[in-house]
Amino acid sequence: MNNMSSIDFYKAIQIAAVDSPEQNVYLLLDQAGLPGVYQELQKHSVPRIALFEDTTEKSALAIAPVLILAAEHGMLIAKKRLYHWLSKYASDTFSTIFIISPLPIEAMKIRLSLRLEAELSEKMSAIFRYYDSRILMALTSIFDEVERAAFFGLGSAWIYPDRSGQLETIRTVFNLDDKFVAPLKLHANQEFAFLEASEVDQVLDLLRTVIPRKMREFSVPEQFFLVKDLVSKAKFEGVESILGYSIFCSIFLRGGSNVLDSPLWIDVMKELKSGAGDMTRLDDLIEDLFLELV
Repeated sequence: MNNMSSIDFYKAIQIAAVDSPEQNVYLLLDQAGLPGVYQELQKHSVPRIALFEDTTEKSALAIAPVLILAAEHGMLIAKKRLYHWLSKYASDTFSTIFIISPLPIEAMKIRLSLRLEAELSEKMSAIFRYYDSRILMALTSIFDEVERAAFFGLGSAWIYPDRSGQLETIRTVFNLDDKFVAPLKLHANQEFAFLEASEVDQVLDLLRTVIPRKMREFSVPEQFFLVKDLVSKAKFEGVESILGYSIFCSIFLRGGSNVLDSPLWIDVMKELKSGAGDMTRLDDLIEDLFLELV
């Protein structure tokens, strides 16, 4: 698979440090989405701190979001080897975020930890996984201006890889007195918006499991934009579930537009639009459809 073009983490940190010499540059890593980073960090003496509160449990520390002080007042701290490792293994993930802030690491940890606390519309508590940059991207469009200013105000800039693998910057106004109030209270419409924003990623996860060889034919950005387009087509046709979207995408990725020429396609779509309740019948229809295409 051709992945995203590699992000030069060393160069990105250098640029951020030079541009903001009076501030600190932090890396926020989602360890759960970046296998091996916990072991790699044990080889480095760079200042770092886990965001999950008061735990020494190794299994928890290995998946906790971790904050790294990458540059302090214009001076890089970590060795190049760590950045080279990140360039190799993190470039095609959404597990890295840069934050530029004048705050020291302990104060950053406190403010970032507060932002993990969320309350759903039915008064249920949840962890807000903003340290996954896909959620951060959605946040920028779902929150209003006041909410964004309060949430992002612990620094002057947040930098993250977008869907094309390019670094995007959110410029913010630093608030010396934190204006964010925990827990983050999500309204029902915001919950729905976040769920809707995650649909393509849910489908991608399923497709990478079900048809991994086919998915490896496309780069990570290509996968996203291709599946996003197919999910839109599935919705237009009346499909209404993640499972249905996934099956629809799988059929098109394997058979292309030729599937539309099969008389069985109408029956396949009837099953998908009905919720794919009879999986045995649906599997038989799809198998017969592909036999026709051979």
